[in-house]
Amino acid sequence: MRSSRLQRVLSAPVLLLAFSFFAFMLPELQGIDQARATLLARSQDAEPNEETLAAISAELGLDDPLPVRYGRYLTGVVQGDFGDSNVSRTPVWPQVWRATIVSATVVALAIGSSVIIASVLGVVAAANQNRWPDRLITGVSRVLVAVPVHVLTPILVYVAALRLDLVPTSGWGEPEHLVLPVLALALSPIALFSQIVRSEMLDTLEQPYIRTALAKGLRWRRVVWVHAARVSLVGVLTLGSLFIAGLLGGAVIAEVILGVPGLGRLLHTSVVTADVPMFQGGLLVAVAVGITIGLLGDGLSALLSPPEREG
Repeated sequence: MRSSRLQRVLSAPVLLLAFSFFAFMLPELQGIDQARATLLARSQDAEPNEETLAAISAELGLDDPLPVRYGRYLTGVVQGDFGDSNVSRTPVWPQVWRATIVSATVVALAIGSSVIIASVLGVVAAANQNRWPDRLITGVSRVLVAVPVHVLTPILVYVAALRLDLVPTSGWGEPEHLVLPVLALALSPIALFSQIVRSEMLDTLEQPYIRTALAKGLRWRRVVWVHAARVSLVGVLTLGSLFIAGLLGGAVIAEVILGVPGLGRLLHTSVVTADVPMFQGGLLVAVAVGITIGLLGDGLSALLSPPEREG
């Protein structure tokens, strides 16, 4: 297990390098004329004549050989230079960074609250197997897992913002603006994680060391919440780190609907406006964040897993 984690750590730079090439080649793979897309992004009324397109191609260095263009792009990325936005003609990186901080705040709160709430619900369900708490938690979880973000978000807006007037319908900048996006992204993971914790708990409670702890006179509550729960959390913490990618996908929908100026909304806007450099930068940062979170999740699961710690 340690060697496999080391391999994942060592492979991360290679994976990022490969994806940087994919992001660089994305316009080519989609058949996008970058000179024409840049012109239209700057001015919808501009005349795309050959002279103008040639000038933009020379400005962007599109006439250089592919290895030269990729080398220039990669050098810029390493130095924090993702180019200039086609629309605003300002550097991409500061805009991507601000959007990333916003999305990271929402996703971190969503995944953190998901793990905490789901862990409690999963332990309660397992400790009360086949009784009403178990049936209630399992039933609600199955419903929430089946509801996608693009359906759940408008429902939350209608109920919490329009009907109950508890939070704003959209916007950013105040603590109450966090409520709807965090809820929209957290409810489905809570449902899924609680069932994983429940399953892991039921398996753990059958292990010999749990029976030994009970035979030594330890209280049932201590065995469940201290010994069994700690082991059962390993799987959900690892899955939670992998779920970041899914939350980033859901964040696109939630951020657009709720007016949150995060990375998902930035990617959506860059597609609509044909802002190729902005989309490339945002996509590359999203992947880098996902890989980093995955590695951190591996390390956290190793710390919580008794076999890994003893080895």
